[in-house]
Amino acid sequence: YYQNAAAHVTDDCWTAEVFIPWALLRVTSPQTGMNFRGNLTRSSAEHGELSSWSPVVYGFLEPDSFGQWILE
Repeated sequence: YYQNAAAHVTDDCWTAEVFIPWALLRVTSPQTGMNFRGNLTRSSAEHGELSSWSPVVYGFLEPDSFGQWILE
């Protein structure tokens, strides 16, 4: 899915940039004010790390804990 992506890891943080086609989100005409819910997560088995942008309690698949993205 994500052929246009990049990530960078430093000693104290990580960043990611991902291109997600509107069609994948089932959006044909993005409009200001549109609201999406989601979470960005990272799992590193090597370091025993699980991290997420929006806090979760039990695991990554908790839609009630997802953050909101509002288009400007």
